[in-house]
Amino acid sequence: MLDLRQVPNVDSGTVASVVDSLPLPGVSKAELGKLNLTVFPNIENEKWHNVTHIRASQNKFEVLPFVFRLQFLQELDLKNNKLKCLPNDVDCPNMTHFDVSANLLTNLPPAWVRNKSLQEIRFCYNKISNIDVFTDTNISKELRIIDASNN
Repeated sequence: MLDLRQVPNVDSGTVASVVDSLPLPGVSKAELGKLNLTVFPNIENEKWHNVTHIRASQNKFEVLPFVFRLQFLQELDLKNNKLKCLPNDVDCPNMTHFDVSANLLTNLPPAWVRNKSLQEIRFCYNKISNIDVFTDTNISKELRIIDASNN
């Protein structure tokens, strides 16, 4: 597991250089929580290819990479950030758990709920007023938990 909280002096300006300098071939879990990060790491970097879990809660992310593709990602925790939108281009076919609670989101792009493996999605405590995305016939048949409370 890569836990950047264990690396001294990691902040928004240095996280990219720290990650780029580390050999990550065997890393499957990335703990990026509570680092006050404003810029999400460059997941297009091949070092992120095998990551299955990203926990990046309690930072200051406002946006994610324009394209979000991680083949083996199973869990993505982005709660308690400052996200205002999510990218429309997402391809994480193995993602089962997705949490964007307590952000500033106003909508949920359909691509995030069409993931065929998705079992749980939490987007409570945002500013989402329309959840028509869940009337789409292409949503995951595996979806068991939808937490949209306090929007």
